[in-house]
Amino acid sequence: MERQLQVLLISLILICPTAIAVKVGYWPASDLPPSSVDASLYTHLLYAFADLNPQTYEVTVFAANQESIALFTSTVQKSNPSVKTLLSIGGGNAKMEDFSTMAADSSLRKKFIGSAISLARQYSFHGVDLDWEYPQTLADMENWGQLFTEWKAAVVEESGTSGKDPLLLTAAVYFSN
Repeated sequence: MERQLQVLLISLILICPTAIAVKVGYWPASDLPPSSVDASLYTHLLYAFADLNPQTYEVTVFAANQESIALFTSTVQKSNPSVKTLLSIGGGNAKMEDFSTMAADSSLRKKFIGSAISLARQYSFHGVDLDWEYPQTLADMENWGQLFTEWKAAVVEESGTSGKDPLLLTAAVYFSN
């Protein structure tokens, strides 16, 4: 375990040699207004959570959160212009079966990816985070890997088409076999 940690730290240093620390926080949309966030404490803030619509397999935001999501990035960047914001999808209350179904089907993955990128751009996020709790099987993990391979390719393609910086992609995921 110690060796794995050393390799991870060395990898992070090689990827981003000027980074001192990454300080990430999830902001629960329903608890506080975006103006209450002290963004100076973070390098990355995640808007928690957008949802996976189980009928369309597209990423959606509840109507009650429309105002807060629209203000999130601009509000937190007033106190910290360099903070990166990400739209986090899923969370502990999401139905894992919906993510499993989506990730197992290439056409549903495409709908999910397209809607996630579109929503992130619509609300000026710097990236997207997938909080799929918890993949249950080896097939889920293989499909998760396929999802991220396709998502990364779609982000690169969208960046080339739009001329904007590529969206960041992160994930909070756990699997135990």
